[in-house]
Parts: sequence; C-alpha cells; structure tokens
Amino acid sequence: MLKHRLITASILIPLVIWGIFALSTAFFGLFLAVIILIGAWEWSQLVGLDTKKNQITFLVCFLVLLALSFLAYQLNVTIFILIIACVWWLVAIKKIKAYRGETGIDPNKKVNYAIVGFLVLVPAWLAFIELHSKQDIGALLVLYVMMLAWVADTGAYFAGRKWGKTKLALEVSPGKSREGVYGGLCATTLFAFFAAGWFDLNMLQYFIFILLSIVVVTFSVVGDLTESLYKRIAQKKDSGTLLPGHGGVLDRIDSLTAAAPVFALGFVLVERFN
Repeated sequence: MLKHRLITASILIPLVIWGIFALSTAFFGLFLAVIILIGAWEWSQLVGLDTKKNQITFLVCFLVLLALSFLAYQLNVTIFILIIACVWWLVAIKKIKAYRGETGIDPNKKVNYAIVGFLVLVPAWLAFIELHSKQDIGALLVLYVMMLAWVADTGAYFAGRKWGKTKLALEVSPGKSREGVYGGLCATTLFAFFAAGWFDLNMLQYFIFILLSIVVVTFSVVGDLTESLYKRIAQKKDSGTLLPGHGGVLDRIDSLTAAAPVFALGFVLVERFN
C-alpha cells in the first residue's frame, strides 16, 4: 500500500505543479476541470445515482454549472458564488455535528445529494481559476492553498499519532482527533508565517494573510469530514479506485474543496477592500 501511494504521488505531484505553472489560466481551468469531472463522477457513484440516466444527467448539469461559473468569473462576479460556497460549508459543520451513524442512501434524497455535489465541487474549481488568474502571483496562490492542505494533513497525522486522545467526530471519522487538528493548525501557522514571504505584503496584509490561512485550514478539516460523512452513509471506504494507494480523486481533494473557496473569498475581499 505504501509503495503504491508513493508511486502515485511521484506521478501526480509533478503533473499538478506543471499544470499550475506551465499553463495559462484558461488551459489550467480545462486541466482542472478534467480532475473535477472525475470527482463528480465518483460523487454520483458515492451517493447512489446508480442508473446511467441519473449519472449522465448529473454530469451534464455539472458541466452546465461549470460553464455558468466560468461566465461568472468573466463577468467578475465570482465573489457571489464563493459566498454561497462558504455558507454551504457552515451548513456542512451542522450536518457533521448532527450525524449519529445513520447508513444507507435514502432514495428520496438523491436530488439533495446531487446538489451537495455541485456545492462541493463547482465552487472549488472556480476558486482555483480565480486565484490562478491573479497577475504575477496566481500560480503561487494556487500552490500555496494546496500546500496548506498538505501541511495540515501531515501535521495532523503526526500529532494525532503521538498525542491523539480526544475524538473530533467519532461517528464520521474515528481516526481523527482534536489533538491532530491542533497539530495541523500549528504546522500550517508556521508554514504560513514563512510562506507569506512569497508575496509582496505590508505588515498588516502579512498578519491578515496568516489569519486567513488558519481559517482556511480549519475549513479544510470540514471538507475532509464532509466527504467522510457521505462515505459513511454510503458505507464505502473510498470514493473510488482510480489512484492506487490513495482511493479516488475525491479522497485526494476533499480538504481542498472547502479550503479553496474560503481562501479565494478571503483573498478577493482583502484585495477589494484593502
């Protein structure tokens, strides 16, 4: 398993970094859309859209929403979609807290499940487009958000193994502990403190940037737990099998689905009202 994880990571990480820095925003959007579309397909499988008609309808609607969100980006009204996404992630916290171990996909809620998939994936794609388009620093912003999630996961893993005692959300993800989350926050705060130097920030912007990074990492945990919640309901360990040793695409981007919109909204607000 570890060997497969390392091989997959050794292929994916250079590919993603190449896409971030080598492609224009338009082509980066297409590159990312392929990944997100695979995630959407996995979501349709995860939440029980088990007929070809339902799956195709879901993917067609998904593509339409991607096109509409790109239009919003071109019209410079991305902020409204990012606000909707952030409100959804606040609602997701409530859903996580309310979960009591129920399993089984409710056939009467499949439309609701589909809407959740749209809310999880479409704004994340748009957020990365918005960040990537920032002149001179766009590629660095995208890489920074991704690294925030990776550093948080690594910090949480080691802190959780050493000190983890208090379960964070036992019914949703038994392996996660509050101590692990604190470890992840400490690691990312330290990372943000140094990585903020990549950008031309004044003293006030510097500390706002670090504060935003802490908030983003907190929401990245919500993104992770939200996917875990729906996997629990569906009684599945992974969202898919596309990535050997890692599961599916959703399993790799779950934290980013929340982190990207929150960071993009924060960055846009600071940019507009600074």
